[in-house]
Amino acid sequence: MATLPLAEGYETTFRNFDVLSQKPKAMQLKVVGTESATVPAGTFDCFKVEVSSPDDGQRSTFWVARDTRRVVKLMSVMPRMNGATLISELQK
Repeated sequence: MATLPLAEGYETTFRNFDVLSQKPKAMQLKVVGTESATVPAGTFDCFKVEVSSPDDGQRSTFWVARDTRRVVKLMSVMPRMNGATLISELQK
Protein backbone atom coordinates (compact mmCIF):
# COMPACT_ATOMS: atom_id res chain seq x y z
CA MET A 1 0.00 0.00 0.00
CA ALA A 2 2.94 2.31 0.68
CA THR A 3 3.79 2.52 -3.03
CA LEU A 4 0.29 3.35 -4.27
CA PRO A 5 -0.51 6.95 -5.26
CA LEU A 6 -2.91 7.43 -2.34
CA ALA A 7 -5.03 10.58 -2.47
CA GLU A 8 -8.62 11.42 -1.55
CA GLY A 9 -10.94 9.64 -3.97
CA TYR A 10 -8.26 7.21 -5.26
CA GLU A 11 -9.66 3.77 -6.16
CA THR A 12 -8.14 0.62 -7.61
CA THR A 13 -8.67 -3.12 -7.84
CA PHE A 14 -5.86 -5.58 -7.16
CA ARG A 15 -5.38 -9.30 -6.80
CA ASN A 16 -4.36 -10.71 -3.42
CA PHE A 17 -3.48 -14.29 -2.49
CA ASP A 18 -5.98 -15.69 0.03
CA VAL A 19 -4.13 -18.07 2.35
CA LEU A 20 -7.29 -19.88 3.53
CA SER A 21 -8.62 -20.72 0.07
CA GLN A 22 -5.14 -20.96 -1.50
CA LYS A 23 -6.36 -18.88 -4.45
CA PRO A 24 -5.95 -15.29 -5.63
CA LYS A 25 -8.96 -13.03 -5.21
CA ALA A 26 -9.89 -9.56 -6.40
CA MET A 27 -9.84 -6.80 -3.79
CA GLN A 28 -11.21 -3.28 -4.14
CA LEU A 29 -9.33 -0.38 -2.52
CA LYS A 30 -10.73 3.11 -1.99
CA VAL A 31 -9.36 6.13 -0.14
CA VAL A 32 -12.46 7.46 1.63
CA GLY A 33 -10.84 10.54 3.15
CA THR A 34 -8.30 11.77 5.67
CA GLU A 35 -8.49 11.76 9.43
CA SER A 36 -6.35 11.81 12.52
CA ALA A 37 -5.57 8.45 14.12
CA THR A 38 -4.36 8.18 17.71
CA VAL A 39 -2.56 4.94 18.60
CA PRO A 40 -0.01 4.05 21.31
CA ALA A 41 2.81 5.31 19.02
CA GLY A 42 1.23 8.77 18.77
CA THR A 43 -1.21 10.78 16.67
CA PHE A 44 -0.91 10.69 12.90
CA ASP A 45 -2.51 12.55 9.98
CA CYS A 46 -3.77 9.64 7.84
CA PHE A 47 -5.47 8.53 4.69
CA LYS A 48 -8.44 6.34 5.61
CA VAL A 49 -8.41 3.42 3.18
CA GLU A 50 -11.13 0.79 2.80
CA VAL A 51 -10.31 -2.55 1.23
CA SER A 52 -13.06 -5.07 0.48
CA SER A 53 -13.67 -8.31 -1.33
CA PRO A 54 -16.90 -8.68 -3.29
CA ASP A 55 -16.39 -12.46 -3.22
CA ASP A 56 -16.67 -13.15 0.49
CA GLY A 57 -17.67 -9.90 2.21
CA GLN A 58 -14.32 -9.40 3.93
CA ARG A 59 -13.60 -5.73 4.58
CA SER A 60 -10.77 -3.86 6.22
CA THR A 61 -10.05 -0.25 7.07
CA PHE A 62 -6.47 1.01 7.14
CA TRP A 63 -5.19 4.31 8.51
CA VAL A 64 -2.05 5.13 6.53
CA ALA A 65 0.19 7.99 7.72
CA ARG A 66 0.28 10.63 4.99
CA ASP A 67 3.97 11.48 5.48
CA THR A 68 5.60 8.03 5.92
CA ARG A 69 2.90 5.89 4.24
CA ARG A 70 3.14 3.52 7.21
CA VAL A 71 -0.03 1.70 8.29
CA VAL A 72 -0.64 2.94 11.83
CA LYS A 73 -3.98 1.22 12.43
CA LEU A 74 -5.95 -1.63 10.89
CA MET A 75 -9.49 -2.81 11.59
CA SER A 76 -10.73 -5.90 9.76
CA VAL A 77 -14.07 -7.74 9.91
CA MET A 78 -13.64 -11.43 9.10
CA PRO A 79 -16.82 -13.20 7.94
CA ARG A 80 -15.14 -16.63 7.99
CA MET A 81 -14.66 -16.19 11.74
CA ASN A 82 -18.32 -15.39 12.48
CA GLY A 83 -17.79 -11.66 11.95
CA ALA A 84 -14.86 -11.35 14.35
CA THR A 85 -13.14 -7.95 14.32
CA LEU A 86 -9.35 -7.69 14.30
CA ILE A 87 -7.75 -4.41 15.39
CA SER A 88 -4.04 -3.72 15.09
CA GLU A 89 -2.29 -0.49 16.17
CA LEU A 90 1.25 0.79 15.83
CA GLN A 91 2.93 0.57 19.25
CA LYS A 92 6.24 2.41 18.68
